Amino acid sequence: MNKYRLSDKVRLFHYEEDGIKHSVNLRQIVGPA
Repeated sequence: MNKYRLSDKVRLFHYEEDGIKHSVNLRQIVGPA
């Protein structure tokens, strides 16, 4: 069984919607519940 570790590093996620650029700080890891 693989264990998921939470990292203190903030991942900056960039995406563009309707010509508008967004940047979101992700601190959450999505994994099996």
